[in-house]
Amino acid sequence: MDSDMLSSKSDMLSNESNTLSSVSDTLSSSGQSTIMEEVGLQSEVTQTIVDSGINFQPLSGEYGPYFKNFTEMSLFTWVTKHMITSNAYKDLMYIIEHPNFRPKHIIKNIRRLRSLRNRLPLQTIKCHQVLIQNMKTPSTSTPFKNSYTISISKHIRRVLGNRSLDRRCTSGLGSKPKQNLSFGMGISGRNHLFSAHPQFE
Repeated sequence: MDSDMLSSKSDMLSNESNTLSSVSDTLSSSGQSTIMEEVGLQSEVTQTIVDSGINFQPLSGEYGPYFKNFTEMSLFTWVTKHMITSNAYKDLMYIIEHPNFRPKHIIKNIRRLRSLRNRLPLQTIKCHQVLIQNMKTPSTSTPFKNSYTISISKHIRRVLGNRSLDRRCTSGLGSKPKQNLSFGMGISGRNHLFSAHPQFE
């Protein structure tokens, strides 16, 4: 009697195991089919051309077939290599086309060119450390950051004491200068590179 009961229970467990195995196989096959469908959908992505060459008539000459001359080739290579922006290129063209521009005055060493900054009456910049909140920051971060300041009163005093600006500023109620001075970034519609310098008017 006991052996028959044990045998029947064993058969029941075997049937349940088979049922679970078939369900698992069904889920696995359905999961694989779903993955394959997703891969199929992703493989059907439509691509569009965003940049390509165009058909053109090859140029003859020493710098052909792509460029007309050395200047064109050099400027294109320079702009592409250093990723020159449109505003920077406009400034360069403004300098080259200016009537006072002289190639013999070009400083070929960029360090020497940058050292001309020391001649300018630059505003004094001071630095001090500021304590920052270091919550949710990497363990290697420092609890202090440098803060830089200038003196507003000294800056105003320098502007008011600039003789070259005095004749171009208003001198009282109802007075208007003969020529307005703009310190904006191209607001007046002119090239802003030298808009505040009297030598380039």
